[in-house]
Amino acid sequence: MVFSSLVFLFIFFPVTLFFYFIVKNDKVKNIVLVIASLIFYSWGEPVWVCLLIFSSILDYTVSLGIEKNTAAKKITKLFIALSVVINLGLLAAFKYSGFFISTLNGIFRLSLHVPAFSLPIGISFYTFQTMSYSLDVYKGDVKAQKSFINFLLMFVSLFPQLIAGPIVRYSDIDTQIDHRTVTIDGFAKRHDEIHGGSRQKGAHSKLCRFSRRVIARQC
Repeated sequence: MVFSSLVFLFIFFPVTLFFYFIVKNDKVKNIVLVIASLIFYSWGEPVWVCLLIFSSILDYTVSLGIEKNTAAKKITKLFIALSVVINLGLLAAFKYSGFFISTLNGIFRLSLHVPAFSLPIGISFYTFQTMSYSLDVYKGDVKAQKSFINFLLMFVSLFPQLIAGPIVRYSDIDTQIDHRTVTIDGFAKRHDEIHGGSRQKGAHSKLCRFSRRVIARQC
């Protein structure tokens, strides 16, 4: 799914906004965003959402292990090495395995099978993002996130930045995971500011105002 598609603009995004603003509990809001983000990511190739979740579980577990064993330097180094090796290994396998095997076939006249799988969307972004989180926990710059849902949501899978970046440092968003203030009026205002010079402002603003009225009635 892409941000400019009709499915995103007129179905996915309005529905996500509706359920996000209709619930009052921040924990439930986080669950809404997790579900929406995973649907958004899996829209094109559902199988790769498993890799995203695996990477999240890896660094979530690594960070907890590091924080639990801060006095044992050898153990913490083992944890961080595990994160770096697996993350970079997966990234290299998906991005460069075909090129590497093709080169071997050309140099040594081999007939090795060249992998033809597609590259998971956003793999570079979330790989370096989760790995940087483990490194920050290792250096003591941030505390490990105890909730996997919150870690998967706000730091790894949040759909506005998942496939297009930028790479976000955990320290930049850790305080917003459990405590943030977002209102439908504030969202509509910022939307109009962003699209102030756009020819599509009219359609976007109408959609925003419609969502605001629907949500207001339900509240």
